[in-house]
Amino acid sequence: DGRAEGGSRRPVRGPADGLAEGGLRPGRLVIASILERGYASGAFRRKAEAIDIHLMISSFCFFRMSNRYSFGAIFGVDLLDADRREHYRQMAGDMGVSYLTAPPDPA
Repeated sequence: DGRAEGGSRRPVRGPADGLAEGGLRPGRLVIASILERGYASGAFRRKAEAIDIHLMISSFCFFRMSNRYSFGAIFGVDLLDADRREHYRQMAGDMGVSYLTAPPDPA
């Protein structure tokens, strides 16, 4: 059932294991670098890790792909239309910046 000795869950391993040492790690480092600079300058106030920001951006992008036909039927738009790409890119960036520049969560 995926449990190690003592009943705790073992980490799930799959085909993506080891990618952090290869091609995907630079993206994480870029985001981490942006976060460090934002915190150092005082521009970012709410704490987040690179994975949080990557998840936010990836979720927005994946949603557009996986729901393009539903949204096309409901709203009459193609979410992958090249003419709308910059609009969605700006939205994704604005979401991240809005989150990071908001007042920190109360303790």
